[in-house]
Amino acid sequence: MSKFSTLNEVVKHSQSSKVLFVEDNLEIRESTVILLNELFDEVHIAVDGEDGLTQYRDFYKNNNSYFDIVISDIRMPNLDGVALSKSIYNINQKQKIIIISAYNETEYLLPLINMGVNGFIQKPLSLEAIIEVLSPIYLKS
Repeated sequence: MSKFSTLNEVVKHSQSSKVLFVEDNLEIRESTVILLNELFDEVHIAVDGEDGLTQYRDFYKNNNSYFDIVISDIRMPNLDGVALSKSIYNINQKQKIIIISAYNETEYLLPLINMGVNGFIQKPLSLEAIIEVLSPIYLKS
């Protein structure tokens, strides 16, 4: 499948998705939300892991369904991406989680891999990197 057709297929599938984006850095949060809004129907924004977990629970209470995807930074105050992922998996083992990080530190990545997160994207985020990680989620061979 060409990159163009992969992009079209992922966009077609992602447009009806509801996403929780968790990022503590204001600049990264604002620039990434613009990109995410191009791909997803609904993007909810949390400013740290604690806020993300609260929004995750509240979304279920209000909608009787979970987010389609959670995209979270790895290093954040109050509750980091590892602890947030663990808490979410304790609530919903089938949740799709993508971790974003400026770091390539195995001390953070290995626990997440063992938990079963769906992918990693290194900062700064690009549309191509997001599509690459979303492809296996939306395009099951």
